[in-house]
Amino acid sequence: MKYNTPLLLLLLLALSACNLEGTHTKKTQSTGIIGQWQWVETTGGFAGITDKPDVLGYPMVIMNFSSSNRYSVVRNDTLVRTGTFTLSKQNNKEILKMTPSDTSFSYNPTEEVTYKGNDTLILMDRCYDCFITTYIRIN
Repeated sequence: MKYNTPLLLLLLLALSACNLEGTHTKKTQSTGIIGQWQWVETTGGFAGITDKPDVLGYPMVIMNFSSSNRYSVVRNDTLVRTGTFTLSKQNNKEILKMTPSDTSFSYNPTEEVTYKGNDTLILMDRCYDCFITTYIRIN
Protein backbone atom coordinates (compact mmCIF):
# COMPACT_ATOMS: atom_id res chain seq x y z
CA MET A 1 0.00 0.00 0.00
CA LYS A 2 1.36 3.42 -0.97
CA TYR A 3 0.92 6.40 1.43
CA ASN A 4 0.84 10.08 0.55
CA THR A 5 3.35 11.32 3.15
CA PRO A 6 2.33 15.03 3.25
CA LEU A 7 -1.35 14.09 3.55
CA LEU A 8 -0.60 11.54 6.28
CA LEU A 9 1.47 14.10 8.23
CA LEU A 10 -1.30 16.67 7.92
CA LEU A 11 -3.86 14.17 9.17
CA LEU A 12 -1.69 13.20 12.15
CA LEU A 13 -1.09 16.86 12.99
CA ALA A 14 -4.81 17.58 12.86
CA LEU A 15 -5.64 14.62 15.09
CA SER A 16 -2.98 15.55 17.63
CA ALA A 17 -4.46 19.06 17.86
CA CYS A 18 -7.88 17.71 18.80
CA ASN A 19 -8.92 18.04 22.43
CA LEU A 20 -11.31 15.21 23.22
CA GLU A 21 -11.87 16.58 26.71
CA GLY A 22 -13.38 19.74 25.20
CA THR A 23 -16.43 17.84 24.00
CA HIS A 24 -17.68 17.41 27.57
CA THR A 25 -19.24 20.08 29.75
CA LYS A 26 -16.99 21.30 32.52
CA LYS A 27 -17.66 23.90 35.19
CA THR A 28 -15.60 27.06 34.95
CA GLN A 29 -14.64 29.46 37.72
CA SER A 30 -14.88 32.58 35.57
CA THR A 31 -15.70 35.74 37.49
CA GLY A 32 -15.54 38.02 34.45
CA ILE A 33 -19.32 38.24 34.26
CA ILE A 34 -19.80 39.25 37.91
CA GLY A 35 -20.99 42.85 38.21
CA GLN A 36 -23.45 45.25 36.64
CA TRP A 37 -23.85 45.57 32.89
CA GLN A 38 -25.81 48.16 30.92
CA TRP A 39 -27.58 46.97 27.78
CA VAL A 40 -26.28 48.68 24.62
CA GLU A 41 -27.99 46.81 21.77
CA THR A 42 -29.35 43.52 20.50
CA THR A 43 -28.90 42.49 16.87
CA GLY A 44 -29.81 39.51 14.73
CA GLY A 45 -32.78 37.27 14.28
CA PHE A 46 -34.33 36.12 11.02
CA ALA A 47 -35.09 39.72 10.03
CA GLY A 48 -31.67 41.05 11.04
CA ILE A 49 -33.07 43.64 13.44
CA THR A 50 -31.24 45.96 15.81
CA ASP A 51 -32.90 46.95 19.10
CA LYS A 52 -31.54 49.59 21.45
CA PRO A 53 -32.92 50.62 24.85
CA ASP A 54 -33.72 54.22 23.89
CA VAL A 55 -35.55 53.12 20.72
CA LEU A 56 -37.74 50.83 22.84
CA GLY A 57 -38.38 53.58 25.40
CA TYR A 58 -36.06 52.23 28.11
CA PRO A 59 -33.42 54.82 29.01
CA MET A 60 -31.55 52.20 31.01
CA VAL A 61 -31.58 48.41 31.27
CA ILE A 62 -29.15 46.87 33.76
CA MET A 63 -28.19 43.19 34.03
CA ASN A 64 -26.60 42.30 37.37
CA PHE A 65 -24.67 39.06 37.95
CA SER A 66 -23.72 38.34 41.59
CA SER A 67 -20.99 36.06 42.92
CA SER A 68 -23.75 33.96 44.52
CA ASN A 69 -24.91 32.92 41.01
CA ARG A 70 -28.00 35.15 41.05
CA TYR A 71 -28.94 37.55 38.31
CA SER A 72 -31.43 40.39 38.00
CA VAL A 73 -32.66 42.66 35.24
CA VAL A 74 -33.65 46.23 36.09
CA ARG A 75 -35.43 48.37 33.49
CA ASN A 76 -35.94 52.08 34.23
CA ASP A 77 -35.43 51.48 38.00
CA THR A 78 -37.97 48.62 38.00
CA LEU A 79 -36.94 45.05 38.75
CA VAL A 80 -38.33 42.98 35.86
CA ARG A 81 -36.64 39.59 36.29
CA THR A 82 -34.51 37.61 38.74
CA GLY A 83 -33.13 34.13 38.75
CA THR A 84 -30.03 32.00 38.97
CA PHE A 85 -27.26 31.41 36.47
CA THR A 86 -24.53 28.89 35.83
CA LEU A 87 -21.38 29.19 33.78
CA SER A 88 -19.85 26.17 32.10
CA LYS A 89 -17.17 25.44 29.55
CA GLN A 90 -18.11 23.58 26.35
CA ASN A 91 -15.61 23.13 23.52
CA ASN A 92 -13.44 25.95 24.91
CA LYS A 93 -16.40 28.37 24.99
CA GLU A 94 -17.93 29.89 28.10
CA ILE A 95 -21.65 29.10 28.26
CA LEU A 96 -24.17 31.02 30.38
CA LYS A 97 -27.44 29.34 31.42
CA MET A 98 -30.00 31.57 33.11
CA THR A 99 -33.02 30.18 34.97
CA PRO A 100 -35.66 32.75 35.92
CA SER A 101 -37.26 32.64 39.37
CA ASP A 102 -40.69 33.21 37.82
CA THR A 103 -41.62 29.81 36.37
CA SER A 104 -44.24 31.41 34.10
CA PHE A 105 -41.40 33.10 32.24
CA SER A 106 -40.82 30.59 29.45
CA TYR A 107 -37.54 31.88 28.00
CA ASN A 108 -34.51 30.17 29.58
CA PRO A 109 -31.59 31.36 27.51
CA THR A 110 -28.38 29.46 27.05
CA GLU A 111 -25.83 31.84 25.61
CA GLU A 112 -22.21 31.88 24.57
CA VAL A 113 -20.22 34.49 26.52
CA THR A 114 -17.56 36.67 24.91
CA TYR A 115 -15.71 39.66 26.34
CA LYS A 116 -14.12 42.59 24.53
CA GLY A 117 -11.61 43.89 27.02
CA ASN A 118 -12.78 44.34 30.61
CA ASP A 119 -15.79 46.52 29.86
CA THR A 120 -17.82 44.84 27.09
CA LEU A 121 -19.91 41.69 27.47
CA ILE A 122 -21.41 39.96 24.45
CA LEU A 123 -24.07 37.26 24.89
CA MET A 124 -24.85 35.17 21.81
CA ASP A 125 -27.93 32.95 21.67
CA ARG A 126 -26.95 29.40 20.73
CA CYS A 127 -29.11 28.84 17.67
CA TYR A 128 -29.32 29.88 14.04
CA ASP A 129 -30.88 33.28 13.30
CA CYS A 130 -30.81 34.20 16.97
CA PHE A 131 -29.64 37.31 18.74
CA ILE A 132 -26.39 38.87 19.92
CA THR A 133 -26.70 41.26 22.87
CA THR A 134 -23.98 43.73 23.86
CA TYR A 135 -23.54 45.21 27.36
CA ILE A 136 -21.00 47.61 28.85
CA ARG A 137 -19.73 47.23 32.41
CA ILE A 138 -21.01 49.74 34.96
CA ASN A 139 -18.92 48.47 37.90
